[in-house]
Amino acid sequence: MARSISRLLSGATQGKSLSAPRANAQGNIDWWIARHSGVHLKATAAGQIFGVVLVKNHWNLRSLFVAPSSGKVGRRLLSASIAECSGQSPAMELRFGEQRCDGGPTGKRATDA
Repeated sequence: MARSISRLLSGATQGKSLSAPRANAQGNIDWWIARHSGVHLKATAAGQIFGVVLVKNHWNLRSLFVAPSSGKVGRRLLSASIAECSGQSPAMELRFGEQRCDGGPTGKRATDA
């Protein structure tokens, strides 16, 4: 899984430093392994991982990695994670995490997207 996330990150960052996003992704994987609280989904085709999403505690979207060539996999993963978290979030909402490797805006609610 970590190799797949590194591959997905490499396509998204176009030569930018990957140390912080990789460390963040690894920390989120370690958190999931220790707690299993929330939703962790992956999109695969022909034995390859094309995207992953992690939502901690059913409200905190911490990781969404998608291969650039995967079409609408990101939207499908996000929709599936919203469906899985529905009714389980303490605040009845899903929030995006505070870190993006492409420098885009953060802190939005998934239900606003």
